[in-house]
Order: sequence, then structure tokens, then C-alpha cells
Amino acid sequence: MAEQTFLRSAISEVLPDLAEASKDILEETLQSIGVETYDDFQFIVEEDLLSALRPIQARKALAAWKFRCQSCFHAKRFMLSVDQQIGNNNISCFISALCMMFGSYYCFNIHYPSGLASTLEFLQRCFFSINPDKGSKVEETHKPRLRVNPRVLTLIQELSDHEWRDV
Repeated sequence: MAEQTFLRSAISEVLPDLAEASKDILEETLQSIGVETYDDFQFIVEEDLLSALRPIQARKALAAWKFRCQSCFHAKRFMLSVDQQIGNNNISCFISALCMMFGSYYCFNIHYPSGLASTLEFLQRCFFSINPDKGSKVEETHKPRLRVNPRVLTLIQELSDHEWRDV
């Protein structure tokens, strides 16, 4: 099977039930008006799509594409700062920035801020597979604390159950 083009993927994401022939026509239409990147979707108007789609389909596609263009994860550059000192100000990939952030927590023995503890612990356990038997990167408080935040465990369990049901 041939690899999907950028445009075909973008079309399938927002209109998955569209007939293959209609996807072909829409892909050709987008090519003809000069769409080459996700940033180009912000310049499309409904009239550009009406030769390939019905009005409601065109509006759905435009809304989804424009929303994606405004996403904060669409940044082209990230930076890493430790103790208010910029360690790297030119990280080109979100995943690399996230990995460097987690590496910094462990290399510099930094505790997770209590306000972000559940989120960071979830990412640590689910995406980075760092599951220590004892200890935690969460800031020490005067309150007694369970080994793993119960909300993190519940979310991990629900995701696991969801994955099994989809298989």
C-alpha cells in the first residue's frame, strides 16, 4: 500500500467517512489552489471547497483545519529552562523537548511541582515507562502521601481497559 500524502491524511482526519472518489477530488482541489502545509489551511475559504464538497462538509473541514492551525502544539521551536536558566533555546520537536524536560528532572534531581505532580507522574509512568518501586519526583509536603497518586492509577487503568475493549 502506498504511503498517504499529506493532503490525503488531512482530509481523512476531518472527513473519515467521505467516499474515496470524493477524497480524490478534494485532494486535487486542494493541490490546485496551492495547499502545501497545514499552515496553508488557514487561508482556505468555503468557496474554494464547494466544487468538491457539499456546504456542510466544507464547513466541517474548514473548522477542523483552522482549529488545528491554532493549536499550541503546532509550534516550530521549543526551549528548555532549568532554574530560570535557558539550557537549550532551539529544540525543533515537541517530543524532544518533552524528553529533555524529563531527563532534566532526573539528571538534576528536581522534584515535580506539586501543582503538576499528577500530570507529570502520569506522563512518567505511561509514556516514559519509568515506574519506580519506591520514591517519587513529587515535592515533599507535610501531608502523608500514597506511593502513586490514586488519580494517576485510575487514569492508567481506564486507558488500559479502553485499549483492551478496542482490540
